[in-house]
Amino acid sequence: MSILAIAERKGREKGLDEGREEGRLLVQEMISDILEIKFGVAGLELFDSVAHIADLEALRKIRLGLKRAQSVAEAEALIHAPAHENGREKPEEFS
Repeated sequence: MSILAIAERKGREKGLDEGREEGRLLVQEMISDILEIKFGVAGLELFDSVAHIADLEALRKIRLGLKRAQSVAEAEALIHAPAHENGREKPEEFS
């Protein structure tokens, strides 16, 4: 493999990683907006827990679930759901 091909591959990988990070941040921003619009300050207080979730699929599931949540308690339960329910990596006991 040539040096140019290696550099191109590394550049593509870096671009994909940057795109995933931008997507994760965008979904987190959407979640923040939903929490604020539906539940005000009480909803925004839940966002710290969301900010620590790196799994994009888990964030998407939370975002979709928040659309249906009718209370802060429901939103909190959704955000703090066991990893296997939000698409996060499953703990060994659930494998």
